[in-house]
Amino acid sequence: LFRGSGTSAFADAAAIRAHVDTGTGTAGNSDMPGRLTFWTSKHGGSTVIERLRIDSGGNLDIPFADNVVGLKQKIRFVTEDSYFDEVAYISAVRTAISNAPTDLVFGTGPLDNSGNVNTEERLRIVSGGNIGIGITNPDGLLTIKGDSDATTTPSIRLLDGSDSREVSISNQSGDFIASVHGTDNAAHGHIKLFEGGQIDLNNGGASGSNVNRLRIFTDGQVQVSAANTSTHFSVG
Repeated sequence: LFRGSGTSAFADAAAIRAHVDTGTGTAGNSDMPGRLTFWTSKHGGSTVIERLRIDSGGNLDIPFADNVVGLKQKIRFVTEDSYFDEVAYISAVRTAISNAPTDLVFGTGPLDNSGNVNTEERLRIVSGGNIGIGITNPDGLLTIKGDSDATTTPSIRLLDGSDSREVSISNQSGDFIASVHGTDNAAHGHIKLFEGGQIDLNNGGASGSNVNRLRIFTDGQVQVSAANTSTHFSVG
């Protein structure tokens, strides 16, 4: 037990304790399972609380310190000695009391110019198994939310092995866009499904012109544009 003196009296600050790990069964001759527990007192208190446990099986446990919802303990990644500023973390977030549903959260973020910590949540795996990027309540197996566009910051960018040519998938203002980019980050062609129901097919190749060639309207009419001209014809 480690104790410290504030002004006039000593108080408990931290502890390391060894126990017989009876959770694995009854100890006996030549059978003495053990565990180590690590305890600290939080700021504003003087009662040590178990923070970390290594059981007889070698498992590393981080117990909840209380029975409430919200952010729990973090595994923090910090800058060098004398600073210890948080630059990334893995954390557990308990979302309800009953049955202890808990989300796993990953955060990153650089320090600002004044050295202030700016870590933010980047990815969350909720207790039901759904994964959210940029969203805390994903309603699909994988939900991505962010300020995306069809070229510079698509929702998903795909590359094939060592080939540097790219394709992407984006949600731009509610419209679905699947694009091919080559290596110059410009759209060489795309298929766009508008939220309102219209469908566009564009191409243009490496020139990056990405001109609309075919359009299907919501009433079923089809418009086809002639290459290298301003003319088009419609069907329907």
